[in-house]
Amino acid sequence: MLNDHRSTVAMPRPWIVVTTAALATLAALSFLLLRPAPGDAAAAKGPVVSTASSSLGRILVNSRGHTLYLFEKDKHGKSACVGKCASFWPPAYSGGSGLV
Repeated sequence: MLNDHRSTVAMPRPWIVVTTAALATLAALSFLLLRPAPGDAAAAKGPVVSTASSSLGRILVNSRGHTLYLFEKDKHGKSACVGKCASFWPPAYSGGSGLV
């Protein structure tokens, strides 16, 4: 009886190959479909809100760099700060029908 000394190479199971191919395809499609195309950035409408560093940490500021505060009495898109309050702390409107 002769011994068969051929080298054996482990072949990947078919379901592993199919699963890997499916995941690679899904990743490629996600990259192509979910990334914004150049020039598709929407133009900013209304006020620009960004962050700034302060001694308290990161804070919200408007386009002039003024700190934005939450006035908890503002409800349903309407400012409760009127008169002198509004002259010292003007509300930041979203450009739509409500406050920022």
